Amino acid sequence: MKRLLFFSILTSVFSGVFAQENYFQQEVNYKIDVTLDDKKDELSGHIEFEYTNNSSDTLREMYIHLWPNAYKNDKTALAKQQAREGNYYLSFAINKAKGRIDSLEFKVDGQLVNFEYFEKQEDIAHLTLPQALAPGAKIKIATPFHVVIPIGTISRLGHIGQSYQITQWYPKPAVYDKDGWHPIPYLNQGEFYSEFGTFDVSITLPENYIVGSTGELQTQNEIDRLNTLSSTPAPVQPSNEFPKSSESMKTLRYTASKVHDFGWFADKRWIVRKGEVTLPQSGRKVTTWAMYTPGNAEEWEKGVSYINEAITSYSEWVGDYPYSQCTAVDGTISAGGGMEYPMVTVIGSTHSDFELETVIVHEVGHNWFYGILGTNERINGWMDEGINSFMETLTMEAAHPEARIYDGILGRKMGEVLGIEDMPYNYQNEIMYQLFARVGGDQPIQTNSIDFTSGNYGSVMYKKTGLAFNYLKNYLGDDLFKQCMHSYFDTWKFKHPTPADIKKTFESTSNKNLDWFFEDVIKTDKVIDYKIAKVKESNEGYSVVVFNAGLIDAPFSISVEREGKIVSTKWVEGIEEGNWSSYIVEDIKKGDVILLNNQPGSLDVERSNNRTRTTGAFRKIEPITLKFFAGVEDPEKTQLFWLPAVGWNNYDKWMLGATLHNQTVPLRKFNFSITPMYSISENRLVGVAKIEGISRNITQGIRAKRFTQYTGNYRNTSYLLLNPYLQWNSKKGSSVSNWSSFIRGDLFFNRITAITDFENIYYKTSQNYSGVKISGEIKKGFIGGEWSLNPSYIGMVYDEFVMGHTVRAQTSATFTYWKRKKRKVIAKAFGGLTAGDIPYPLQWSGTAGSGDVFNQYLFFGRSEFEGLLSNQIISNQGGVLMPISQYSFGAPQKMGTIYLEADIPVKLPLSIFAGAGFAPNQDMIWSAGASIPIVRGFAQIYVPLMYSSNIQSIVDRSNFGWQDYIMFELNLDLVNPFEFLKGL
Repeated sequence: MKRLLFFSILTSVFSGVFAQENYFQQEVNYKIDVTLDDKKDELSGHIEFEYTNNSSDTLREMYIHLWPNAYKNDKTALAKQQAREGNYYLSFAINKAKGRIDSLEFKVDGQLVNFEYFEKQEDIAHLTLPQALAPGAKIKIATPFHVVIPIGTISRLGHIGQSYQITQWYPKPAVYDKDGWHPIPYLNQGEFYSEFGTFDVSITLPENYIVGSTGELQTQNEIDRLNTLSSTPAPVQPSNEFPKSSESMKTLRYTASKVHDFGWFADKRWIVRKGEVTLPQSGRKVTTWAMYTPGNAEEWEKGVSYINEAITSYSEWVGDYPYSQCTAVDGTISAGGGMEYPMVTVIGSTHSDFELETVIVHEVGHNWFYGILGTNERINGWMDEGINSFMETLTMEAAHPEARIYDGILGRKMGEVLGIEDMPYNYQNEIMYQLFARVGGDQPIQTNSIDFTSGNYGSVMYKKTGLAFNYLKNYLGDDLFKQCMHSYFDTWKFKHPTPADIKKTFESTSNKNLDWFFEDVIKTDKVIDYKIAKVKESNEGYSVVVFNAGLIDAPFSISVEREGKIVSTKWVEGIEEGNWSSYIVEDIKKGDVILLNNQPGSLDVERSNNRTRTTGAFRKIEPITLKFFAGVEDPEKTQLFWLPAVGWNNYDKWMLGATLHNQTVPLRKFNFSITPMYSISENRLVGVAKIEGISRNITQGIRAKRFTQYTGNYRNTSYLLLNPYLQWNSKKGSSVSNWSSFIRGDLFFNRITAITDFENIYYKTSQNYSGVKISGEIKKGFIGGEWSLNPSYIGMVYDEFVMGHTVRAQTSATFTYWKRKKRKVIAKAFGGLTAGDIPYPLQWSGTAGSGDVFNQYLFFGRSEFEGLLSNQIISNQGGVLMPISQYSFGAPQKMGTIYLEADIPVKLPLSIFAGAGFAPNQDMIWSAGASIPIVRGFAQIYVPLMYSSNIQSIVDRSNFGWQDYIMFELNLDLVNPFEFLKGL
């Protein structure tokens, strides 16, 4: 074993050396002259860059990013990505709002060369070099360029008025590394990968602009001006109006080395503040600048101190800041709350001092994770955004030990309402991760940026990665973790590290096998979930038996809490998934509490099973709390919530009651809710109840429901429904291949009880019927819409008074298309057949309870045949909408329908619809009218205006009131917000 361990360590060391020896990266040194025309919102410039081939390959081609062309039209990768997310601004923007780069004439060592667009993407140019570039050789490439600056609400490059965000603005060669060329289009979701080198940039613009930029300012007059402005008092009456531009122009020169990008920002209104910070490792001093608009002066008053805070913290934990200055500017940014560039960052609008501090810390921190450690953000985004999010949280916690989860987001008052006033700041990351992970909607951390769903891009790449590194830090301990991070920084600064590189560095520095972290936590969607099985007292102390209910044999911590304080914590190595292990903890006393993975910001997906007391009954049950409404999950409490319940239907009339539940955000593994209600006029107990278990992709539970479904002079009928169910949800696809699916099985047991009053003699009769329903969905999103297929099979068996059975097969296919402001066009096809001893007919539109064969849904008038209440519909039927009782028209046993609905181009929610139905031995029926889509799928009003003659012939319009024409959909089950959380 020792020989094997020695051999593996030796192999690791030499493989690291071998990797370093064979590592290469290209070098690009730029000289750029550019002029801003703030009347036309354009740039005109010339660029020359020297490209050094440090690889062992001979290069015969080159790819150059022309990222301003991402804003050119609706065919670019950026426009398509935004459209997939429902943002059609760029797709339909007027020409003045769009952007582009043109006037390009590439010369290679003075020789003019043509270029073509790579794979028809106009933001990537492909050049064939006139002469091959040998290993170690250099070439110079030059071109004039002209940029039309887009409106700033599209993405990162842009302007709002005369505030300019000049980013990804110049022709820049793609990276060439051991995997070849990386020509990547510009995207919002999924950032950048660029070569390191030097920049010499001269910017010409009207004299009264202030500029925040990458690099060191070399123009002495402007240095003096900024120093003067930094001590100028803020205006007494701040105004964000743009002053008139100077007629005279100025040229500012900036230089930078060991950077891989260059961004600059210009505004005439900025207040300038200057500071200085001393680096903790070297003692070197760094100049810091905050530039902000007068309207935000109060919020930005501490801007310099926030920059200094970030530089100090990151330098201490990772490595000293290598540049001489760092700037944060107040600007307009639509792609997130802020955006980073070497030595300069732009900050969008924030709503509190704490939020501004958080964003500045995060964006300044990107100087390390993106700027200095230049990973390929498109495929390894977690090495940039994720590790940086971890460091951001670490910095904020150190600066604000008292910080709570609500800080910067909700505020203290809302925190108290939700019962989260005592939850630590880092718990917000747990909530975001668990929100998706508990229902199986998460993705691996090691996922290409463009392959994340929009929700997982934030919850996994940022929050889960942040939790993961916090877990790793707690396991290694602060000192060892710092050593690992410093070693990673010193080895890979100004280079392009990969996941294998950071793993190798951390393992060699810590002398630990970290496969559980880098192979399982990072590369898979497996979860960590340890739970305490039992605690036994022994002669040596207490024996804690731990079970690994997760899928990763990660190390975990065992803590002892005494009188509300943690008195000891020790980390132990992991247990194989599905196994148990016992641990002796010597310092436990009677009455103490034992906790697993108790540190705030834990990656343990279910911490509610991580706590037990050493004495007393129900040791594993946390302290019980009862609060109003609902709240955020507190893993150290058994939370119960209550709220009043009021209901009405046409048979039970007004019902009063209360709901008791334990549902939280994120959803728990075990959930229940019970809502008993008392019908005042009918003097009966009714209501609903549900128990549900959620385990990643599988949901199982049972629902119960009791209401009255018909009352009359001679009859009073109620139903009791029991509905066990099981549902499997697929993984959702990426933002590109946006698809999802599920399959669900339901069992139904209904007991119908009727009480008949015949000459003051009451007869009670009952009928039972049971059934099974198997249903499913496949849904696929695409640019501008989605389609779905919903097949289902239903089988019913009746007993007692009515003997027989019914089987039904039906399916619907829906196509939804929307553009500009999400006005939708919906096309739907429905088909079904039913058979058996007692064929249950299909329904043209499913009004009242006619299409609800198992009493699944809630209706105001389930058994009504006329009037407004009879016109409540559900969308599980054909879609031929007509103001007439279903039964009086003779619904068929085989049928097919088509339905079309389209929003009309007005600001009001208004659409038109038409539907037609077909059945054997029946004439086609059709109807058309207008609709008000309040919230599609939940609440919608339909007014049929025209019908086929076979419908009109049996409708006596003389008896119709206005209410008889109105049909409405109201899916009351979806009022529960926790049903929405399961569908994330």
